[in-house]
Amino acid sequence: MATHRPTTLDHPEGDVRIEPTGARRRLTVVPHDARDYIHVPTHVTSYPIELIREILHAKGPSYVCDEIMRHEDPAYLARHLIATIVGHVDPAAFAGKRLLDFGCGAGASTTILANLLPRTHIVGVELSPQYLAVAEARRIAFGLENVTFYQSPGGDRLPDRLGRFDVVVLSAVFEHMLPEERRVLMPRLFAVLRPGGILFIDETPYRWFPVESHTTGLPLLNYLPDRVAYRCARLFSERVRPGQSWRSLLRAGVRGGTVNEILTLCELEGGCATLMRPSREGMRDWIDLWERGYLTGARGVRGAVKRAMKHIAKLVYRFTGESVVSYLSLAIRKG
Repeated sequence: MATHRPTTLDHPEGDVRIEPTGARRRLTVVPHDARDYIHVPTHVTSYPIELIREILHAKGPSYVCDEIMRHEDPAYLARHLIATIVGHVDPAAFAGKRLLDFGCGAGASTTILANLLPRTHIVGVELSPQYLAVAEARRIAFGLENVTFYQSPGGDRLPDRLGRFDVVVLSAVFEHMLPEERRVLMPRLFAVLRPGGILFIDETPYRWFPVESHTTGLPLLNYLPDRVAYRCARLFSERVRPGQSWRSLLRAGVRGGTVNEILTLCELEGGCATLMRPSREGMRDWIDLWERGYLTGARGVRGAVKRAMKHIAKLVYRFTGESVVSYLSLAIRKG
């Protein structure tokens, strides 16, 4: 397919217009129904057209730009995923080790990890075959020789014969597990870690943060009972589709997680889980880690609001020991 002239990729829910701009391509999403929610309507990318087509097929027009940005935009995923790791451990320590990227989705996190840890064997596990097809296409497109992908046999199971790992990473995954899946999967994921191994949890919304920014964008929703929260989400959030169920919103990540919940789940089968404190790269606590991952480069009114939130969070942490940040970035060592 020629890449030097504009083209359009068709999808039942909308089109993606592709216009060349130098060595890159500008994507513009045009939904068939103007009421449809488009998370990111436009993006300039270096992705080849066939890989864009694969992503459109798997994720639809609403999230095609979003999925590409997860890899290409450092501020989207890479910055806080890398900060979560380097804030706790020197990446060189993982040379020759095995890392499980559980719930790897379409492979954006796996691609970032493979570049950060080129001497680490990375195994990506994902339930959706459509997402795995994109992940494999990414692996080929970017020549990732230290990556292998497997399909998960079910929402509460791991593939057979995975083996043991030195590192397990959940990047934007925990919040999407249903409550019953969390109770089953978290102990199993902790069990595949070797003693001394580390579980990294990145980009999971903090359950008690004042604004539920991940799924609905609504303030105070985190403090409401499920039934009331569901009614408010349907009434006031433009991100919620008409008729969308509460279970679907749970799957989308509306309830986030807490440190105590995650530690308790890890220890359900008798494991010893120790929360590590960020202590590298100038970071001294979880608020510093949150700042490195989410505030770096933030400008304008939004940046000013986030910086004010940081100072408030520091005061709360000083007097209560609680890290009140919008997203959790955790490292948990297995004893």
